[in-house]
Amino acid sequence: MVSTGRIRIGIVGAGGYGRSARGNLRHVDEFEIVACMDVDPEIAAEAAEEEQAEPVASLEELLAFPGLDAVSINTPIPLHAGQSLQSLAAGKHVLVTKPVARTVADALAVMESASDRKLACMVGHHARFAPPMLKMKQEMESGALGRICNVLVTCCSSSGLEQKEGDWRAEPGANPGGPLLHCGIHLIDILLSFFGEVATVSAIMQEDVTSYEAIDNTLTLLHFKNGVQAAFVCNYTTAYMHTFDVFGTKGNLHHHQHITDLKQHELYFQPRKNGPHEPWEELEIPQDKDPAQQRGCALEAEFARQIRTRDHDYQNMEQAIDALRIVEAAVESHRSGRQARV
Repeated sequence: MVSTGRIRIGIVGAGGYGRSARGNLRHVDEFEIVACMDVDPEIAAEAAEEEQAEPVASLEELLAFPGLDAVSINTPIPLHAGQSLQSLAAGKHVLVTKPVARTVADALAVMESASDRKLACMVGHHARFAPPMLKMKQEMESGALGRICNVLVTCCSSSGLEQKEGDWRAEPGANPGGPLLHCGIHLIDILLSFFGEVATVSAIMQEDVTSYEAIDNTLTLLHFKNGVQAAFVCNYTTAYMHTFDVFGTKGNLHHHQHITDLKQHELYFQPRKNGPHEPWEELEIPQDKDPAQQRGCALEAEFARQIRTRDHDYQNMEQAIDALRIVEAAVESHRSGRQARV
């Protein structure tokens, strides 16, 4: 158990999203990145130099690194479950980027392994902790929107049109939910954090907009147990757009990334005034003074706390698995042509 000093962590997948993961770990200031592994030796070496760490050539070498406490896994989705299980078997705490696995069955195996070994294991569903999402939740819980009736969410990009042959995202077995599993699962996690349990899922999906066989365009309808209805458009086939609209009896909320600066977020409230065109009011999105929280690093901070205290409640893992259940239900609905129960 780590009691004093920084937690010694190794990076699995140091490029791509691994760069953001390393930044988050640095901002929390609880971790010392001691080793960086990537399939590209140049990326591993570059990351190691940036972190004043050691480059390693394989997961096995990283797990054998002296004094290693934990690993941060930032590799393609098909590798998540296997690398998490291997790391847990080696006695290392695991922080894996979303989703935890391709399937619910694999995710449950990871959680069981962590629980059996009394190790911390968390999934990087950061988006629910981002300041715009926290502000939206605050507005809804305040009653400002009245009764929430409908939700409309978009998560779109044209990345699928640029996929190369052999890319895991284009393989149905490697990416069974298509964009809903790869990107949309962040928004599903947010929806669950806002509205609770889902009763039924209906989905229509396309697999022929791009040249590969995997799902590339999705429309999913979620009916929550509390009566809220959500429509979610998620695809790999159109111009970039991320929006989140909530419609209530007293007013509407609209969130989007700034049209020219995607690092900037805008949030508007539209009060219902029984008029033909109620004006929108821009809401201030509070920024935590702690830079770690501004980056949505609550999960890294909680991961450190669990490692130090051995208080492993696996709530985050359960939430990650709940999000995976929605993806699987959506694919089931698409394949069967019927509504799926969760």
